[in-house]
Amino acid sequence: MKIMYRIFEIKNSYPHTLFHGVEGRRELIKNRWYMAKEKMVSDGSNGTPYLSGFHCLPTVEECRECLKIFTSERELGIYSIIARGLRKKEHSPHNVWLAKSMFIIRETGEEGGGEG
Repeated sequence: MKIMYRIFEIKNSYPHTLFHGVEGRRELIKNRWYMAKEKMVSDGSNGTPYLSGFHCLPTVEECRECLKIFTSERELGIYSIIARGLRKKEHSPHNVWLAKSMFIIRETGEEGGGEG
């Protein structure tokens, strides 16, 4: 287990996953464990296949850098999480890790959003 950081969309004061839902929903709650549904997926324009998991980064600073990637107008925030079953997302240009499970602790107060 390790403290990591994850970017969420913020709606109605709740963290929401950026893309795929968890257990059929994008809205998540704090202080609860979530298990990733592991399967082979691909992302990005290069379509590199990898085993899915919860994307997270080791530091708030690295999350801040990744926030610059998002250009759509939505409220984004960085949360601290407890991550289990970590493995490196080898093909990512950033220091992204994939967690088999995560426990959402709290919002760090770091925010970002699209430039629209």
